[in-house]
Amino acid sequence: MKYTTFFSERVPNLPSPNDKGEVMVPCVFHKDSTPSLGINLESGKWKCFASHCPGHKGGGYKRFDALLRGEDHGNGAAPIQVQPIDESIIDGFHSVLLNTVSVRDILRQVRGISDEVIAEFKLGWDSDRVWIPIRDTDGAIVNVRKWKPQAKRDKVIPFGPGYNRPRLFPQPITSEWVLLVEGEMDCLTARSLGLPAHTGTGGADTWPSEFTKELAGKRVVVCYDTDPSGKKGAAAVAARLAGKAVQVQVLTLPLSGTSDQKDLTDWVVKGKHTAAELLELVKAAPTVEPVAEEQPGPPSEAIDLHLSQVGEERFVGKRIRSTVLVAGKDLAPFQVPRKVTFSCVMGEKICSRCKLADAGGSKELTFPEWDPQLLQMVNVHQLTVDSVLNRACGIPQLCHKATYEVKEHANIEAIKAIPEIDFTSERSEYVIRQLFYLGHGLETNHTYDIEAVVMPDPKTQYATAIVYKAQSSKDNIEEFQLDTETLTLLNMFKVSP
Repeated sequence: MKYTTFFSERVPNLPSPNDKGEVMVPCVFHKDSTPSLGINLESGKWKCFASHCPGHKGGGYKRFDALLRGEDHGNGAAPIQVQPIDESIIDGFHSVLLNTVSVRDILRQVRGISDEVIAEFKLGWDSDRVWIPIRDTDGAIVNVRKWKPQAKRDKVIPFGPGYNRPRLFPQPITSEWVLLVEGEMDCLTARSLGLPAHTGTGGADTWPSEFTKELAGKRVVVCYDTDPSGKKGAAAVAARLAGKAVQVQVLTLPLSGTSDQKDLTDWVVKGKHTAAELLELVKAAPTVEPVAEEQPGPPSEAIDLHLSQVGEERFVGKRIRSTVLVAGKDLAPFQVPRKVTFSCVMGEKICSRCKLADAGGSKELTFPEWDPQLLQMVNVHQLTVDSVLNRACGIPQLCHKATYEVKEHANIEAIKAIPEIDFTSERSEYVIRQLFYLGHGLETNHTYDIEAVVMPDPKTQYATAIVYKAQSSKDNIEEFQLDTETLTLLNMFKVSP
């Protein structure tokens, strides 16, 4: 079934479907004594049949994830509200673990987690899963990641609906350098070696922009699993941190990448390696540098043109310089995005075709003055603006996870321009052109020396230009001075008395 893996990772003990691909299970969005959550593993559609449940209206697999993370509005009301988990609950399950020798032996001998770390993080045991309390920067318990030994699926599940928002674990982050590993268990293993390890609770391919902000100014060593998904996740995270962190390195452990030889715990426990050995590998780990995208543009030198020449195809994409008279303009300017930041938590199959994902899920874009996409956002619906921005960033059309924030807007004035009145020029062709001025304050019936980039109007394909520089200029009438020679010539029109 198409969505079996997706739901098996989110719904405990997912049963086998019927011949239509349907299963009925206890709902994960509310306390459920009898199965009320229906899921079609072929279509990805689901619905809870309990009317009070925030999942009652159902939906597709994306809404299922959003509801689990508390990012959805449930039945159209407020988002799922979660309360911090009571410390006494954690203390109770921690006490159970301390008295369950077999589980402590698994943590110590199989996972390499010390008694000190078990006590520091108050790991617990509920007779089925190991509890890993997740705290915020204030120390409040905002989730419990429940890890099941020997599980082939549902290895780690959250405390409940709304608690699974991705977070960096543990908090706070106080060290100058961070060993970023894949998963809470590897993190606890590394902590047992005395290393300043942290991890994201959302998996290797989930990286909210908040993570980057939290690690800005740190030296980060990314040490993910050595299987293909781990390597891909490490590269994406490193790309996102490059330029934000003081230094970013990617450490690939010398492991085969198979299921039993792929992560830091395998290297430490099975390979019997030490913290000192890992630090030696860190010294040799390659550094990831930020990659600046080159934007092709027109030549830097402007060509002197008469306004009528703007319509010639040979000047499309060229910088030009001309003197024009502003004959008219719209009453109000357009305001379009100029500088935009994009972010995405990623984690979807479509990410393999996304430039934003290639950049690690974070990207800033500034439209230069010659970019035709500026005009594509003039006098259009907001949905068109969204489409232009996503396309400019390289985000696939079907993606609904990426978000953006406009940092700077640009004013664009639509103006009607005619050539300046020039009695000395041999080219006196009268034309009127619609131009777009990147700025504000041009006055009608005034002459300006302009610099612009010629391009077709994206809606009409008429020849036009984006004017990025305009300086007030005196026209020929204002500069006209009556000298003796000109006066003599004019005398021929004088009527004799």
